[in-house]
Amino acid sequence: MQTRGIDKAADDENVLFDYNPDEDGEEEPTDVHERASQRALEIVGGQPNLSEERVKLIHYTSHQGVMSSDHKPLDAAFVVTYDAVIPDLRRRVYQEVAKELDRAENEARPEVTVVVDPHMEEDVESIRDVAYDQNAIYFGGVAFGIPISKNVTIANTGSVNATFYFTSKALIGEFTLETKETKSEQQAWMDIHVEWLSDEKRQEDKKERRQKTYTFAPGDSAVAEVIVHVTDLELVRCLNAGKVKIEDILVLRVVDGRDHFIP
Repeated sequence: MQTRGIDKAADDENVLFDYNPDEDGEEEPTDVHERASQRALEIVGGQPNLSEERVKLIHYTSHQGVMSSDHKPLDAAFVVTYDAVIPDLRRRVYQEVAKELDRAENEARPEVTVVVDPHMEEDVESIRDVAYDQNAIYFGGVAFGIPISKNVTIANTGSVNATFYFTSKALIGEFTLETKETKSEQQAWMDIHVEWLSDEKRQEDKKERRQKTYTFAPGDSAVAEVIVHVTDLELVRCLNAGKVKIEDILVLRVVDGRDHFIP
């Protein structure tokens, strides 16, 4: 105080000292347990004023009966709260998240339902070389130059737009000269007319696929007419010789969805 020239400050009433108890001092806990708990929180980096204490003192005592040393031993017990991972709960959460992701993915995928019109009794022959299938299109006997048609109902039963197209080597315009099949095996005898406006294709889309594509909004449906028409004499000769059959798998391909195979 002498160096600062205030050793006789009490003689001068003009010299005043400011003291703020909220800032210039901190009250120490009077209870031994409170002091120990505060010290433990400082050691582990906790904050004593948190609503949920991470470290809680439940037992603290000193052993004054030990006479072998002036430093009396202490013992204490704490309850420590920390972030931990429970394997069973983590596995359960992962499974629930995976289910939600699968459900969202399935709902985002287009879904198309295909229904083949039922066959009439007179259309079904008593002798066939294939098993009767309700999901198959059966034309019965096919005569030369006479078209026969069957209907297939297509509906968008999903929650997003569905774009689809038909493909088969028997479809008119589907086969190419690059295939290894003979000319007679490449003859097309099937055509499809969908009662729906086809999508307008860009030039790059035409290179990707030649088939007409159709887009249904959720809830839309239409009828596709599948027509069999044998007009090529070379194909007739192969049919009579038993080299080929009027039989094929019609594929309805759904873009980014599940394909449907119609025998």
